[in-house]
Amino acid sequence: MVRSIESKDVSIISGLFEPDFVLKGCKGVYDKTKIIALLEKLPTGTKFSFTLKSSQDTGSSIKYTVSITGFDKNEVIAEFILNKKDQQLESGSVPACQPKSLRGFFQNRPVIPVNRFFAEDTPVIRIESSRSFFDIQNRPIVQKFLDKIERAFTSKDSSVISDLFFPSFTFLSCGNHVFNRTETVHSLMSSDWHGVVTDAKDLESIVNLKISFNGLSKKQFVGEFLLDKAREQLAIGAGYNCDKGIKSRGFIAQDNAQATVEKFLVRMVNAVGSGEKSLVSGLFGEKFSFKGCKGTYTRDQAVAMLMFIPKGTNFGYKITSVEDLGSTIKCTTVATGLASSEVEFDFVLNKNDDKLESAEMPNCGSRRLSTYAENADDVINRFLGQLKETIASRDSTSIGKLFDDNFLFKGCKGTYTKS
Repeated sequence: MVRSIESKDVSIISGLFEPDFVLKGCKGVYDKTKIIALLEKLPTGTKFSFTLKSSQDTGSSIKYTVSITGFDKNEVIAEFILNKKDQQLESGSVPACQPKSLRGFFQNRPVIPVNRFFAEDTPVIRIESSRSFFDIQNRPIVQKFLDKIERAFTSKDSSVISDLFFPSFTFLSCGNHVFNRTETVHSLMSSDWHGVVTDAKDLESIVNLKISFNGLSKKQFVGEFLLDKAREQLAIGAGYNCDKGIKSRGFIAQDNAQATVEKFLVRMVNAVGSGEKSLVSGLFGEKFSFKGCKGTYTRDQAVAMLMFIPKGTNFGYKITSVEDLGSTIKCTTVATGLASSEVEFDFVLNKNDDKLESAEMPNCGSRRLSTYAENADDVINRFLGQLKETIASRDSTSIGKLFDDNFLFKGCKGTYTKS
């Protein structure tokens, strides 16, 4: 971290922080862009240091406290959360701001934390699961997301708040009105409300949350949500137990076709994003076949194509129709991010093993086949063409985008990083 800041190289400094990094300082809330700008402007030769005070392993990340000197005439105590996998900071805060100190980098006045998400009398989160290890392994995931919600609403930035939800997020209200992500964010930002998490259950790659809300409607109501563990976003939401006379289990918890498809698609996005072949293979039945615009593919060929999707690809989906066929579900979805334009897929999902039996692209028509799913050779050739053009441009920013932040090249004379 010290070497990166001393380098004065924006791309290197940027690699210290995750894209949605937020620092709660004494002057306000800083996102990644603002932090980089501040660090970049530090006078050359500034003598600063970080001294580790404490650390706590929370599973996928490490929460630690450091003493920082050099940014101000006084010592600054800051807390950070470091992601163990990508070695980037997820968030940071200055827990105690003292008057007449912390000038320059942080404001010299105490911070009054604002938490619009849960009430002052919020009870301890009650987590229920059939897995005895859930409390240990997954409680940090829920708490981390609650911290993310607090930071988002403290920022009052609609783009930061929008990042709490899938692009395809929908919320089905008790009045059967469907709110998309934009409408949900607008409603939350224009109301004086708070919510209390009353329950959280482990569902493999997702967590089922129940949240009691006050202030969003005339009466208190409970919403049920699916939290994607990997993306740390809400995939879908719905009103829970809307009719007092009906002991329903909620829209998401019910065993219905729509909910089953939603859960599968969340799992699919996680599996593809992980790059783990075993997880991707687990999405398909042994006899799976995919009828694409360039031919018909077996399960192994489909898995190979998905494995060549670049890590970090931001793709989403929109369900346009769901038909329950008994032991299977037929669904039509529109996917974004997999090609240059939206791609429509029909697929059949087996309810018993939660795997795809078949899939096809129904609307190839007269459109150019190159618009649709590519095989491995197509992907590599397209990337090599992009690589050649980008290098020829001599634009360091564009060249940097060709490589993952953790990229390593093992050459004959040593190992080279992205920088």
